[in-house]
Amino acid sequence: MANSLVAPILRLPPELLGEIVVHRVLDDPEVNAQLLRTMSSICKVWRDVTLRTPKAWSRIVYRVGKPSPTRETLYTVRDVKEWLQRSGSCKKDVAILFTLFDPVSDSGRSGSVRDKAQDELAQLIYAHAAQLRSLSLRFTGPPEEVSRRLETCFAQPMPSLQVLDTISFLNYNNFYNTTLSLSEESIARIFASAPRLHSVISSGLHLDLLSTIRPRLNAISADGVELDALLQDLKAFEFRNGFHPLLAARALHLPSLYRRGDALFPPSDFAQLDSRAEVLKLDTLSIWAGLLFQIIRFPRLVKFSLNQYGKIRSVQEETSSMFKVLLAADPPLRELELEGVWIKDADLCLVLSNLPTLESVAVHGGTPAVVRTVRDLTTSNRRGAQQWLCPRLRRLWFSHPKRKAPNRGVLQDALEGLATARRSDAEGQSPSVVTLDSVCLDDMMLVADGPAWTWREKADATDTIEDDYPRRHRRMNIQTAWTIVESLL
Repeated sequence: MANSLVAPILRLPPELLGEIVVHRVLDDPEVNAQLLRTMSSICKVWRDVTLRTPKAWSRIVYRVGKPSPTRETLYTVRDVKEWLQRSGSCKKDVAILFTLFDPVSDSGRSGSVRDKAQDELAQLIYAHAAQLRSLSLRFTGPPEEVSRRLETCFAQPMPSLQVLDTISFLNYNNFYNTTLSLSEESIARIFASAPRLHSVISSGLHLDLLSTIRPRLNAISADGVELDALLQDLKAFEFRNGFHPLLAARALHLPSLYRRGDALFPPSDFAQLDSRAEVLKLDTLSIWAGLLFQIIRFPRLVKFSLNQYGKIRSVQEETSSMFKVLLAADPPLRELELEGVWIKDADLCLVLSNLPTLESVAVHGGTPAVVRTVRDLTTSNRRGAQQWLCPRLRRLWFSHPKRKAPNRGVLQDALEGLATARRSDAEGQSPSVVTLDSVCLDDMMLVADGPAWTWREKADATDTIEDDYPRRHRRMNIQTAWTIVESLL
């Protein structure tokens, strides 16, 4: 007890302690609401610092579900009021998420209690409209009630709003039959009353409604994109408005692509349109991604991330075709991230050999064959006059579900050899190749120790890939529109 009273951390100024609290709460992708309560109950010093650091309370996620005994998330309107009060005048990231498809059984609540909570939360959004940096809303109930609550939320201008989740603008009668909860005039007014709005999360919303913010579009996350409809939209926009919103955004996230029609695709007379996107993230089967690249060219692409949900060997050809079309645009790719991707070794060789600008390669949950191919390409195989593939490569990261991890010892030895050889060439005969700054394998990091290399456990070992539903659920519980866009950019 005596030692704790003279602990060095207690001599730090309150401002620095406050920064520690903010860093711990907002930078960790899995931290929950209970942490703030815990930090404020350690002692008087930590309580004062935590309660007097408004920024630490600025991420507010209300998600309807079964109440947790550990109070990991905000489940009551009282919790939301507490967080809003303690965050003061700070810019806030707010997500109010009721269940879209089952409005009657939200956490076993009666309809009147649920409706009262939604009305109170709508009033709270209205009262703090000027302080919102990002906003996600999911109200449920009859369409007229949802519209009324949305009109309440957006009745005031939102001068600080930068990211908006527009899924709330839709009324889900069923998944394939949606209507707008707000009129097009109301949506246009909302966009106009948010002069700093630059990023939008969408699901089925008519993208031509974004015309008022198209010149300042930074990022779009558009779920449920129907490729046939997109093709028709692009052909119309090419002549009518100059740039479709999906072509104007700097960063683009497409969580799902699908097709309904069976017509020839794309038509033979269709000329590809160029996207301005520098970042593209696809969480999709490559068979539809390949069609996307036949419609849109990405000549400015700097970062490309592909997550294939289905481990289906039959999609290897489609994956290879997708990369060939992508490479035809000659993008200046610097970062490539593959998760669960099935691709032939020879085709992966072709991809990497045609991307001399690559600075970062990450393979998550890939098959051992893909991991070995990347390792071999970057280790010993060189082209022509002793030139390295990917000569600018600085970061290399492999991770897998633990139950599927290949022989770690063999990979570690190979990666040590890679780091040694590249450093030797960078310092000697081949100045065009750069030394690897970061090499990671699951939860281990390769660190230079004089002339040798040693493997050490990463401080942020939670970054390893785990096919773990509870962990994904924890991330979902703190996700706001801002965190979605932040991870994209």
